[in-house]
Amino acid sequence: MPNGNTQLTTIAANLPFVLPNRGGFNYSTKELDNAFTLESVRDRLARQQKAMMPITRTVDLNRLNLVYDNGTILLRRRVGEKFSTPVPLHINAWRQLYNFVVTPTTSTQSSRSLVEFLLRDSTFADASARKLGVMNVNFLLQNAGDKPIVLHVANRKIDENSVVKYIRGITSTNYVQLSNLDYVKSLLEVPELANRKVVMFKTDDKRLYLRTFMDSTEGKLELNKPYRTFDGWNGETGHRSYGGAAGLYRLVCENGMTTNTVKDRYTFAHVGSTPPGQKIRGVLNNILERGSVMQKRYEKALTHDIDNAFDEMEAFLSGETGISYKSIEGTRIAMLDDTSSKYGTLANIVDGITLHAQSIESVEGRETLER
Repeated sequence: MPNGNTQLTTIAANLPFVLPNRGGFNYSTKELDNAFTLESVRDRLARQQKAMMPITRTVDLNRLNLVYDNGTILLRRRVGEKFSTPVPLHINAWRQLYNFVVTPTTSTQSSRSLVEFLLRDSTFADASARKLGVMNVNFLLQNAGDKPIVLHVANRKIDENSVVKYIRGITSTNYVQLSNLDYVKSLLEVPELANRKVVMFKTDDKRLYLRTFMDSTEGKLELNKPYRTFDGWNGETGHRSYGGAAGLYRLVCENGMTTNTVKDRYTFAHVGSTPPGQKIRGVLNNILERGSVMQKRYEKALTHDIDNAFDEMEAFLSGETGISYKSIEGTRIAMLDDTSSKYGTLANIVDGITLHAQSIESVEGRETLER
């Protein structure tokens, strides 16, 4: 962990307890003529990576130590008889550290309860209690043994005048990191994807998500016509897998509103030595074939009549794991939206699920409803 944060105490005074998740790129378009390409996405990620200067360090757990400074948790490591410069933790790195050291076999129930309370309640502001929590975690770290873990370190811009090193993730040594940049480079190795338009590209501190347009088209998109997409994702620092999925993209009104349905996800863990591009190539034909099947099924669903669409939708979603009553009610409302297909058809249920899924903020929540 590099030294050099010369005004750390001053900077820490302006930081929260842990650094929150932060958005990055947030791009979407309905104009294919001017859309991003995978090459332009790659170039943007390359500039971002250059600014962040990410590095990794392998260190034993028992050589880590926490500092509580001006309301902020900072992490440092023992180097001989001294400590490295302490740096702030991202909320996800803090949670990963928690999972490494706060376990039933390494701590008492009381210490786990205290540390978990400090971790889960980001609004808790009692300094003395937080210091006690840090003492508990340090005790657990000191007795964690020489188990090696990997620190993922990068630059983060705090304001116009301040850039700090921070811990963005903490993973096991079995974790094989795949940067967002290298993930997109691997997609460019797949001939069927290399020249496709990108209609959506989003990143935050935890993940990348992008959508490429797989059907050839000229000029304006047709209203309510389903077009095939390839949806891809990656997590750089232990927060999510990488993979790809088949999707359908539909323009539902003249002002550019779209819906997207995603199915048949192929998910790969960050382990092993097989190049990601090779894994994606191995399933791409299945993804494209699934997209074609989805197109045909949706066209048939437009004329597939259902006596009571609300009841059918509720019965279907109620049998799915992780679907809440709130999502069922949201889907019911979305089925009556002007952009959804005719009520009383199977396509109307599909449109309602898809439209409501797009209103869910978290990627995980959207995926649960759309799967």
